[in-house]
Amino acid sequence: MIHNALLKRYYENKEKIITKRHERYQQRKDMLNKKRREQYENDDIFREKTKRESRVYGKEHRDEKLRYMKNEYYPRNREERLKYLENWRKVNRKKLNAGLKRYRESEAGKIADSKKHARRKRQLGFNILFENNIAEPIAWHHLDNKNVIALPRDVHEFFTLNNTKKHRENLNPIVKQLYPEIKLFMKENKKES
Repeated sequence: MIHNALLKRYYENKEKIITKRHERYQQRKDMLNKKRREQYENDDIFREKTKRESRVYGKEHRDEKLRYMKNEYYPRNREERLKYLENWRKVNRKKLNAGLKRYRESEAGKIADSKKHARRKRQLGFNILFENNIAEPIAWHHLDNKNVIALPRDVHEFFTLNNTKKHRENLNPIVKQLYPEIKLFMKENKKES
């Protein structure tokens, strides 16, 4: 009897009970978070420990987090994300430009820029045949419509002509001097043509 009365009272007041539990939980959570924040700000050892644990957790759960972000979070919050990124770009314009400038000035950035210009201007390929061993500023010279090698910029610009065929013919002796192994490539390339 008593048992049934308790159950009946529970079901009648179920919403209130659940709401109270959530409120108490939230208050306790807020209080604990406040204490934890204060400890994080004031205690260097705790801060370092928390950072270390966070990094370890991040590494262990990286794939899981990426999957969640890609499949659930980004599709659900697309508009908010786009607004956030747009605002971030406006606020951090100088930082963004400085990073882009550093990349463009790096070796990888210079190669990417050369590839982009070759693709856009003349629909040329950009297959690098040999690593760049030249210490001075370079320009990428197309041996044919696909393959490139590094040449000193001043030499490459000295032989720049409006006629691509003559430009390549004029630079061939210099290319053979700088890259003796290129002779084999040129022979094979003539056979294919």
